[in-house]
Amino acid sequence: MIIDDLDKLDLKRAEELFYESSNSLTLPNCSIIYTIPLSIVHSNEYTQIKQNFTDAFILPNIRVWKSNGEKDEEERKTLTTILEKRMDLKLISNEAINIAIENSGGNLYHFVYMIRSACINAIMRNRNKIEIEDINSTINNMRNDFDRILRKEHYLILDEIHRTKVAVDGKILLELFHNLSVLEYLNAKRWCDVHPLIVPLLKERMEKQKNSKDTAR
Repeated sequence: MIIDDLDKLDLKRAEELFYESSNSLTLPNCSIIYTIPLSIVHSNEYTQIKQNFTDAFILPNIRVWKSNGEKDEEERKTLTTILEKRMDLKLISNEAINIAIENSGGNLYHFVYMIRSACINAIMRNRNKIEIEDINSTINNMRNDFDRILRKEHYLILDEIHRTKVAVDGKILLELFHNLSVLEYLNAKRWCDVHPLIVPLLKERMEKQKNSKDTAR
């Protein structure tokens, strides 16, 4: 049995389900695969949660960039291959694909969402092919969604993660993993970074903060 979409639960309900009711989830006399939010993996309760299940597998995001800032061409091809299995690539320009890949941060959910939304944009413009404008329109909407939910304390943590590629513990960090503001990757070891859609917002906030301090002096 495979029970999908539990990774889409809000953080509080997910913690209640997998921490407080994990014993109940393993009671059925059959093999079951549960999907869980990545934020739970970073919670203090994860060690105890994991003990109640046979095994746990973490599926990291597909690397668009390596931790040293270089493009990961092989991983980018993986996203293109996934897209090709869902649609005819003649229906989207190469430039639009590349923009979607870079701005998705390798998060498969956001990548598919971008293409699907861009498809709707193209249809509304009476086009028979997805172009850069269609993807950019979707990107702007998604970035605005992030802008609405991120708070001042979020940006301080996001700035540190973007500089160090390291995600420290904390309740706020769990929120950032849960809303996909922070993405996790694997090279030889685990590392994290800010979602590409947020980077322009982050730079803007940090610049305003710097200017504010300079003015105060």
